[in-house]
Amino acid sequence: MESHKVVSQQEWIEARRQHLAKEKELTRLRDELSEQRRNLPWVRVDKEYVFEGPNGKESLESVPKVYQGLQSFRNISRMEASRRKASALRLRFSKSLARRRQRLSQAIVRSTIQRFGRTTNPLA
Repeated sequence: MESHKVVSQQEWIEARRQHLAKEKELTRLRDELSEQRRNLPWVRVDKEYVFEGPNGKESLESVPKVYQGLQSFRNISRMEASRRKASALRLRFSKSLARRRQRLSQAIVRSTIQRFGRTTNPLA
């Protein structure tokens, strides 16, 4: 197993700054490369493509209409996902609240036992 070098805080800060500069350079280069890809020239599509869609056979000209439907679907999916997330948070909160109530009742029982001593259970 490789052992890491142990240095002073000042040396660590300097090493971290150098590493951060490299990370920023990588991000800048990736953004530049992505921009170049987006600016690549397009090719005219001369072939007639036909797709089987929800409304039967559709061509490339109908793609913007289909895409609008996908955008609506995507927005609905996002809303549904955020609703599920909120529901999960409420469930987690209610479970947390139940655990806190249980701990509180256990603490009350413990403090009562410490105060008055353990008594025998008449039902046991």
